Amino acid sequence: MEKLILNFKKLILKTTRFSGYFLKYFLEKKNIAIYSSLKNHVFFGYYDKSPFDCNDKYLLAGHLPIGNYCFDNSEQLELGFYELGTNNFHSIDKTQAWSWQLGARFYWHPTDNTILTYNKLINGKYKNIFFNFEQNKIIHLLDQPSYDLSHDGKISLSLNFERLQLLRPGYGYTEQGHSRIEYKIPKEEGIIITDVLSNKSEIIVSLLEVSKLNPTSDMKHAFHYFNHISISPLSTGFIFLHLWVNKDKRSSRFFYYDLINNKIQQITEENPVSHYAWQNENKLLVTEVANKRYYYNLYNLQTKTKICIAEDELKRDGHPSILRDQQRFIYDTYPDKFGYQSLNLFDMTTNTNKILFKTYMPNKFTGEFKCDLHPRLSRDDKMISIDLVHNNKRAMGIIKI
Repeated sequence: MEKLILNFKKLILKTTRFSGYFLKYFLEKKNIAIYSSLKNHVFFGYYDKSPFDCNDKYLLAGHLPIGNYCFDNSEQLELGFYELGTNNFHSIDKTQAWSWQLGARFYWHPTDNTILTYNKLINGKYKNIFFNFEQNKIIHLLDQPSYDLSHDGKISLSLNFERLQLLRPGYGYTEQGHSRIEYKIPKEEGIIITDVLSNKSEIIVSLLEVSKLNPTSDMKHAFHYFNHISISPLSTGFIFLHLWVNKDKRSSRFFYYDLINNKIQQITEENPVSHYAWQNENKLLVTEVANKRYYYNLYNLQTKTKICIAEDELKRDGHPSILRDQQRFIYDTYPDKFGYQSLNLFDMTTNTNKILFKTYMPNKFTGEFKCDLHPRLSRDDKMISIDLVHNNKRAMGIIKI
């Protein structure tokens, strides 16, 4: 009887979600520029990097042939760019180092807008590429794939993308024999720092050492890994998630590493953290779970305090990015029971929310294949790039604020 009731509930949810399709046209009547392809999925990746160049002339994107698979990166992702205002796609390279959620970590160099950086599988190992946009050639290669690059371009931080894919499908790369998945906490595993100029690397944060910091009972028999590395605006430190999986239950803790003093600081204790954005060098906007709901909290790394932002208004998880005025941020929502998800602009000075765009997510875009909006700001904060589903395949859209 319980199984019958469960199947009936699933049927109701599926029917409810499908019914949302019929309002899709009215939801998307807002002015949006669509960048799509007849034969390919078009997407960028995560929300923490911008696909816009410094002059807001080009839009980075990935093209992937349409197929009935959830994940198979033996199919190469074609990397390139659109000229804004046109649907002309210019190809740069192809890579097997990609995932549905993070893309290929393909973005503009922080100090040189003629250089692009992305990850690539070369001779069975994942590496990081520096590609000169004007010369149309690879000019530098790092022996470690990159998760984030410092804002002066001098250091790169990495993790085990193969282990990440096995423990968090949709975020890492296909196993090439280096995941160490047979170990729950591999001794020689952690966050890797690489000097870009010399190409020399070392582990800066050990997975084993972090797992021993204030351990909880459910960590004992769990598989541990790192994710979501983000270097601070002035590159004095970085944040990351320590995660563990125990009997299909995933838990996380939030850490900050001080690159100046080589010290690690645990920011959260019990509340799982999902997403975050830097407001400035010392403050972070974080989404975290407490009392079975989500909160947007502003953390101060210096004073070790936090302030809850609009507790009664912001109750759903999303991917935030803070505008340069440091008072407003954009964020998205996950699909509701009707399949609707929205792009929002929130003002922290007035606690007011404005819906900029709404769209519908079809049933099949779930799990590893899900298509979050992952909103990303242009350099002048006047445009937002999103990933969305258009004509039953992935596409990119641009919305003006």
